[in-house]
Amino acid sequence: MEWTLDTALPLVFVSLFCAWGGYSFWKSMRESEKLSRAFDEQIRREAESQERLAAYREARRRERSDLKKLILDDLKLIRRGEKGALGPEAFEAVIALKREEGDHPETLNAWEPLIESLKCEILDTDAAQRLLDDLLYPDALEDEEELTHRISDGLDRATHSGQIEPAVTEAIQGLRRLKDRDVRKVREEREAEAVERREEKERDRQLREEMKETARDIIRLHAQSLGLSANDFDHLSFDKALIQICTLQSAKELANKPVEERAKILRELDRADSEGRQKIFRELDGGLYDRLFWYQPFFDRG
Repeated sequence: MEWTLDTALPLVFVSLFCAWGGYSFWKSMRESEKLSRAFDEQIRREAESQERLAAYREARRRERSDLKKLILDDLKLIRRGEKGALGPEAFEAVIALKREEGDHPETLNAWEPLIESLKCEILDTDAAQRLLDDLLYPDALEDEEELTHRISDGLDRATHSGQIEPAVTEAIQGLRRLKDRDVRKVREEREAEAVERREEKERDRQLREEMKETARDIIRLHAQSLGLSANDFDHLSFDKALIQICTLQSAKELANKPVEERAKILRELDRADSEGRQKIFRELDGGLYDRLFWYQPFFDRG
């Protein structure tokens, strides 16, 4: 086959096109691999972050569990009469739990009486534990799930021995105490929310009355400036009093205008539509309507 320019050019073009296509494909594959590696790296980092977070939470849980065990063990010894107050380690455990609850003033104030009482001899261990459980809510010194397992295992043993162990009885009492606390806390939270709603409603009512009285005072002040009695509009609803006082104010301003300007405004009022006339009146009353209309929602809400 004889090569000529006419036969060679298409082959050159096809070769260049295939080369360009192959390069584009290679480049896109490189980009895809790069994105895939970046995505895999991101997933790996997120997984490591989650693992570190889970390990941290587990360490904190164990540390908190150890602190609570120190306190519980000392309370049990006091309950059995083997000692009269918390030992140094148990007392420091209480302080550590308090720190974990935060440093909000209300939290610190709630913990302070208990801390002071635990420095002395403990006469009522159940009362001390109830106070600690309340402060740790929704957590508690004793784990609810652990108490449940302890009761279940103890009752299983009792089916063979015919006798319930003292530890099981204590676990039942502890679980009942936590259930009673949870019910009480939920009731207290609902009561607090109801009180807050009533107080918010009362604050809203007081604000509404104050705003209404302020609007009335403005109307009375303008009534006096028009030579009327301050109470001439008190018998009217707010919207009617608003329209009348603004109309009178506009009429007064119009009457005080020079004759030519007054005539011009009257011609504009005659030619204007409803919206245009309202605009002219707003200009005449010096923005009184707009200032007073801001108070209208307080009257609409009763």
